[in-house]
Amino acid sequence: MIHLKTLNKRIATKSQGVFYKPIVNEQNKEVDKVYLIRWIDNDGRAKLKTVGKHSQGVRISTCIALRNNTI
Repeated sequence: MIHLKTLNKRIATKSQGVFYKPIVNEQNKEVDKVYLIRWIDNDGRAKLKTVGKHSQGVRISTCIALRNNTI
């Protein structure tokens, strides 16, 4: 049985407000990514939303579009 683990550290991309967390296997080899977006809402609070996995077709351009629509 394959055990996958999502690492806690968010890694910034070149796009503002778009991050990813690596998903690694037992040998700590990166096998997938989970994309997240971050923005500041109208109350001045930081918000973080998980968009989806790279293996499910989510790309940085998808995250940028979602973030722009959210803001």
